[in-house]
Amino acid sequence: MIALAHRHWLPVFTAVLLALVVVTHGDYGISWDEHVQSEYGERALRYYFSGGEDKSCLQFGNLKFYGPVFEMAAALVYSETGMDKYRVRHFLSALMGILALAGVAVFGGMTGSRVMGFTATLCLVTTPLFYGHWYINSKDVPFAAFFVWSMVYTARLLGSGGGASGGATWKNAVAAGLAMGMTAAIRPTGVVLLLGMLGTAVGYRILVILLAADEKRPLIRILAMALIQVLLAAGVMIILWPLAHGGLNDIVTGVREGMRFSTSYPTLFAGHVVLSDRLPSNYILQYFVITTPLVALLLMVTGLFVGALEVNRKPDSNRSFMIFLLFPWFFAPILFFVIFSANIYDKLRHFLFIMPAASLFAGLAVERLVYLFSGRRATAVTVALVALLSLPIVDMARLHPFQYTYFNSLVGGVAGASGRYETEYWATSYKEAIEHINTASAGKNIRVLLAANDFNKMCATLYARPGVEVDTTEEIYGRPVLPWKIASGDLPEQYDYYVASYRFGMSHAFPKAPVEHMVGRIGAMFTVIKGRERQTFLTTPPDPVPGE
Repeated sequence: MIALAHRHWLPVFTAVLLALVVVTHGDYGISWDEHVQSEYGERALRYYFSGGEDKSCLQFGNLKFYGPVFEMAAALVYSETGMDKYRVRHFLSALMGILALAGVAVFGGMTGSRVMGFTATLCLVTTPLFYGHWYINSKDVPFAAFFVWSMVYTARLLGSGGGASGGATWKNAVAAGLAMGMTAAIRPTGVVLLLGMLGTAVGYRILVILLAADEKRPLIRILAMALIQVLLAAGVMIILWPLAHGGLNDIVTGVREGMRFSTSYPTLFAGHVVLSDRLPSNYILQYFVITTPLVALLLMVTGLFVGALEVNRKPDSNRSFMIFLLFPWFFAPILFFVIFSANIYDKLRHFLFIMPAASLFAGLAVERLVYLFSGRRATAVTVALVALLSLPIVDMARLHPFQYTYFNSLVGGVAGASGRYETEYWATSYKEAIEHINTASAGKNIRVLLAANDFNKMCATLYARPGVEVDTTEEIYGRPVLPWKIASGDLPEQYDYYVASYRFGMSHAFPKAPVEHMVGRIGAMFTVIKGRERQTFLTTPPDPVPGE
């Protein structure tokens, strides 16, 4: 990392977060995709260890279109140490979240403002949606982390500080290339966005250089170093992505498939179920507005205007160049979705990497607000803003370990969003549900019918005690999702419990079976347990579902 020694707060901040991760990472359940992600990593390891002869990773659904870098790293750790597979994955994934925070701190500090770096980092870690994904999202969190560092080193490489040629040195070019390559090696589709970002940054620097009559010499060196960054990034991506070893056609096919994603899913948005390839153009921005804590959101919007004014006022300064980079970092992915109607789902899961840019805008706003005052007043304003940015920690604690379900008060919090937007869409609450069944049925051999398929079966079976047998609705009925009109009536006689997420209407199945328990937080329900005999509710029941 880049000269963090003078930022004394960051090592302390990181140590506290690391301690929190150590203590809490075991609380998080397995996400719906996690079982197949881990198997993909294991297969990819066999591919490399066999010298490319074991190609099973290329015949494993659509996983070949993703890079297995993180999955392989995790698989290597738990296979060599014998440690619990999913605890290792959750711990390492959380480390990627901390890595993203460190990148934000460095980027903010590179603008010459410790206030911006600190408050941007605080803003990001207290964004529940981002923090909650740390432990359960091995695709988008590592991608976001390396994307942040790609931006850090691209800013270093193309910045105007550090002598006649600015930061266009071999060292920065190699660092930028490695970071960019690692980002693309996790989600190869990211290479398109990264190249666009690099092109925009190079264009900005060229324009500034050409407008400065006495600064034309660095132009060729900057272009050369940027080319080195691209070539090195391409090499890293190709080496770490098995599909790319098949040649250029496979690379193009993989990137194209990753961008359009041919499978669509029913997605709950603003009270309506819409296919994921037909979502309205305001999907990303609306989710961003309603899942970001309000104080942070207000500061981010303020930072947008402050940043635009500063770039316009001094476009040739290194600080303005860095602030300029935040605009395409945040807006380009959103515009891509709007223009190409990209197939996405799961709230902002695929767009976590724009949150660091938004947090840096918030940090910029805090910096400007603090500099309006001096002495004790500036200190008081800083303390007040830090306290306000820290308020979401209360809701994060109440939602634990489901922080990623957070919604702000614009939609009535997570309780108000329940039934209108996706909340706990990854079935991580199956862990808590099956642990309740373990206790409620102690000493008995029982059978549980679980919604929905083999992908999320492990979300429950990993935590089931001996004597608890779990089948999925896909295994029994031939389909993973059972709307209540299809699975009408009571629970089948051979089963003692039905466990289902509220997603896809799965909780509506077997309407005559009494609800025995519900897993939820702050008035929102995530998973229902239906049984044969009605028992006392251990959590507050949800509002009646329309049509149920």
